[in-house]
Amino acid sequence: MQSIGEALAAVVPAVLCARLREGPGWRAESGGVALAWTERSSSAPDGGVAWTLTHPSGLRAECSVEIDRPLNAARVRVALINDGGELSPPLSAIKPLYLIWQELGRDGVTVRAVSGGVHAGYYPPHAFRDHAAAFLPSTTGPGRVEGGPLRIESGPDGRSSNGHLPILQMRIGDAGLVAALEWSGLWYQQIGSARWDQDLVWEAGIPVRDLVLAPNERLDLPTVHLIAFRGDDDDGGNACRRYVYDRICPDLDGYRPVPPLSYDHWFGIFNEFDEPLMRRQADRAAELGLEYFAVDAGWFAGCGAGSDFSSGVGNLGRVDRNKFPHGLEPLANYSRDRGLKFGLWFELERAHRDSDLAREHPEWMIDVGAPFLHANFGLSAVQDHAIELVSGWIERLGLEWGRWDYNFGPRVYWERADPTGKIQFAYLSGLYRVLDTLMARHPRWLIEACAGGGRRIDFGTLRRSHTTWFSDYTGDAPVCRTMQSGANRFLPGHLLNSAVCVWRGAGGAAVSTSEVLSRMCGALSFNGDIADWSSETAARIAECVAAYRDFRHLLVADFYPLTPQPTRPEDGESVQFCSRDGAEAIVFSFAGITPTTRMTVRLRGVVAEDQYLVWDPFGSEEIRRQGHELLSEGLTLPLLSGAAVRRLRRVD
Repeated sequence: MQSIGEALAAVVPAVLCARLREGPGWRAESGGVALAWTERSSSAPDGGVAWTLTHPSGLRAECSVEIDRPLNAARVRVALINDGGELSPPLSAIKPLYLIWQELGRDGVTVRAVSGGVHAGYYPPHAFRDHAAAFLPSTTGPGRVEGGPLRIESGPDGRSSNGHLPILQMRIGDAGLVAALEWSGLWYQQIGSARWDQDLVWEAGIPVRDLVLAPNERLDLPTVHLIAFRGDDDDGGNACRRYVYDRICPDLDGYRPVPPLSYDHWFGIFNEFDEPLMRRQADRAAELGLEYFAVDAGWFAGCGAGSDFSSGVGNLGRVDRNKFPHGLEPLANYSRDRGLKFGLWFELERAHRDSDLAREHPEWMIDVGAPFLHANFGLSAVQDHAIELVSGWIERLGLEWGRWDYNFGPRVYWERADPTGKIQFAYLSGLYRVLDTLMARHPRWLIEACAGGGRRIDFGTLRRSHTTWFSDYTGDAPVCRTMQSGANRFLPGHLLNSAVCVWRGAGGAAVSTSEVLSRMCGALSFNGDIADWSSETAARIAECVAAYRDFRHLLVADFYPLTPQPTRPEDGESVQFCSRDGAEAIVFSFAGITPTTRMTVRLRGVVAEDQYLVWDPFGSEEIRRQGHELLSEGLTLPLLSGAAVRRLRRVD
């Protein structure tokens, strides 16, 4: 049988391929036993490999491994088709990735993962925490059980990054591999072995329960992305960042994305707004030099008071005329007249049971008896409705921004509709069709992925978004910047949108420059009542925005954590973004809860033989340093104000 190792040898370091057991690289089980396949045909398109496998039941598997030599990566795709005249054997496990290393054991194997987008108001936060671990040799002798594998997973509610980002990194010495699923539902990845002298097994799976395929039915498994690298864990993270940016992230209006500058009203104003208030925010957003002006939840009919927008979800065809007596068009035009691109919030996958959508189309809904129903995006009629509804608003208002939200977990709904788990495949295929169609129709429309914050961040959603609202926690600067730096381990910075928030009528409170800096390791946003800032505060923030605009291109470059991620309240941190050729860099340093006067850090990614101009983008300090000095002796940043930034550029 054709083996995945033969194809991966073109991009994966030899030490990882040498002991890789022969096999297709994926696995399907029935009754807990792996299905046995027979190879029917194989080919080698463009340096990759494709082959067809058959099972006595009539199941056929179409497999391919696409090789991406420039980025040392591979994409593994599998489709199961039932060619038989009867139902397929019930599948108890579907594992789109299944790699076995013979006699490798666990010695010297390190793994790395990053936790997902849950939010909490404490420092250091749990969200987007870097988890690195090493498998240790047995201390109880050969053949003794030493515990199970290391496992990461989606989390209990069914949103893909509620537990961990669906990315796992493994390294042996300086040779490593990153695996990621292009999948926005339930999943797991695990690596390890039950005994120290057993084979090392790396698998990624989609939970199913006796799933069957009808005659002629096809099931496309999630694409698995494998990214090889040489070096340490940070080199592995940068290999992943480069791959995400170069191969996953879509263009925006024909251009590669950079971190956007935006305003959104929600955090600070919530549901208590109207057109006159929003016009004042638009005036200030333009004054600050922002690019986008987005109206968040609450613009539609049926919302409650305070922060209760959910009672109106499902009424997205009707504007709240109490807030916008003449519709949204006047505000959209007002924003554009001030040089701002207008945006709007959407939630299409959920509907309140008393909403227009739920009453008019109960056949589209999955109902578990809760106040909210789940629209079944596995149905083509639901997909078409979502496409035309959103497309209509884009055309009517000239929208250039859309926050695509998803404020509840689907698992209980999917299990009610289909206990086998097959509904996930149809649902996500439908969701992807909706977003793909909207992006093709409206190439200038920026999609900000959101799921109650960063609870659905994966290669499936990232392929169909230009940034993400990566956490609903926006209150404390140290928490926000630690989450941004954590997510930067695997994801380029333009995907990580965080906001400086101003509560209604609280613009008189001081907003320090360090608070703004603490949201600058990703996309930069401002929320709430920014119109209440004084003109002096607004002028200072506008200077920060101008400086950010000048260096934001570096946030999609390579990323290096120069200090360990904080584990105690007194811990600060320093991080660096550096262009791939080492010509430019930017360093951010932050104090922890306990004040400190300075931090000295040794840089990475710069060229030892080159000379660099080093300057403060928010001040006048400017020095010249040799690359080898920055690498060995480091750079000292003052932290009396709580944060500092230094830019570097190679000079002759």
